[in-house]
Amino acid sequence: MNFLRRTHFILELPIADRKILKYILFEHKRYQLISLNFESIPKS
Repeated sequence: MNFLRRTHFILELPIADRKILKYILFEHKRYQLISLNFESIPKS
């Protein structure tokens, strides 16, 4: 639900700000994936 609100917020922004936010969201997701993969590696 929070994600939908955030998406709606992004849609109301000017195009330039939207591009910046999309980039930030993309990088954040990628960072989360990297850290998730890192955590899933068994620590021996």
